[in-house]
Amino acid sequence: MDAANVDPKGLTEDFYHALCPGELAPMLDTLVWLKRETNAWLEASTLLIHDHNDSEEEVGALCAWFARNLDPDVPLHFTAFHPDFKMLDVPPTPPSTGPAAP
Repeated sequence: MDAANVDPKGLTEDFYHALCPGELAPMLDTLVWLKRETNAWLEASTLLIHDHNDSEEEVGALCAWFARNLDPDVPLHFTAFHPDFKMLDVPPTPPSTGPAAP
């Protein structure tokens, strides 16, 4: 395997139990294993869902976890949610969720 893009959905068990068919700890363990035990290029992509995982606190906690447990050079991408297949009752992620303009 040359590369991996892991999709952390958030950084709380509550979010994972409410919206994902998975668990937080195994995903975090996989990220650490990929970084420390393989030579694969590692990136991560997080889908920001309005009022679910897009608070400044949760995004900040995810970034801090990456810096502490992986490497500052591991790219962490954020993408905006748009209702398409499931969660049709959730609005798209507003542009104001992005970084503040300088």
